[in-house]
Amino acid sequence: MSQLVSLLPALAFALGLPLALFACGYIHSGGDDRSLRDTPMSHLLGGIGWRRKGVRKDGPIRVSCVGDSITFHGCASNESMTYPSQLQRLLGTGYEVHNFGDSGKCLLKNGLCGNGGDPIPQCDGDCSYWHQDTFPGALHSSPDIVTIMLGTNDAKYCNFYSTERNGSPRGIGVGYREAYLDMIDMFRRLPSNPKIYVAIPPPLTHPPGHPDLPPPFNMSSNVINGIYPVLIRSIAADAGVDGIIDTWSALGGVDMDPDKTCDGCHPKDEAFGIIAKTFAAEILLGGEMQYGSMPEEQ
Repeated sequence: MSQLVSLLPALAFALGLPLALFACGYIHSGGDDRSLRDTPMSHLLGGIGWRRKGVRKDGPIRVSCVGDSITFHGCASNESMTYPSQLQRLLGTGYEVHNFGDSGKCLLKNGLCGNGGDPIPQCDGDCSYWHQDTFPGALHSSPDIVTIMLGTNDAKYCNFYSTERNGSPRGIGVGYREAYLDMIDMFRRLPSNPKIYVAIPPPLTHPPGHPDLPPPFNMSSNVINGIYPVLIRSIAADAGVDGIIDTWSALGGVDMDPDKTCDGCHPKDEAFGIIAKTFAAEILLGGEMQYGSMPEEQ
């Protein structure tokens, strides 16, 4: 099992496992030196006597990832590097991950499209996730697990700070909260009785190499970096969801390196890897670890 030594930093980072787990005599020298880099987390955790409370079924566990362009593709170099695709590889064949990302879409039920204007945002068109074919696709996917990461497009000034779209008092996310709770409720009522996780979207920053420029797409960094990390946790608590996936903190929060994005908003491959590991950690561990007997050393 000496190969686990090289994997320790990645596991500790990706899963946030207590160091005590690795001090219990499981890791030792000797044995073969085959790499576990491509071993799914679910298999590796099973190998250390881990047991997860939650979904049990015959066949793969179906994971439906609901989101916007960051879920659909973002600035991934190819489809295999999106976070749902990387999540699939991390979870392994016992899971089946489906990408229900829809670029430019909002959680708000009357969210608008557009990048805005200067000085007054000029947004137009229906960009609500609720009104796209992607949403019924997710609802009819018979999910065992649903992850929801929506809000980046809602953070456009013409959406978040509009009392018409986001309720009153202005700028605190009244409409966003109501729409989020409604969406959670819709997934919760599905016959498949899925576990539901909400995700805090990635940080927003300036375009790489241009600290003098504002964040892109007329999005508010105050909303994404200040309001969402608190608001989404509050929504999760009110809804009683199964977990919170904090990609915002995993990517560094307000200190995120802009080079992890292509434009200050959309992650690139490395950042998508971090997001996928953060999703996998919550799905596999869910904040609770149960230990069976440790395997015998070989």
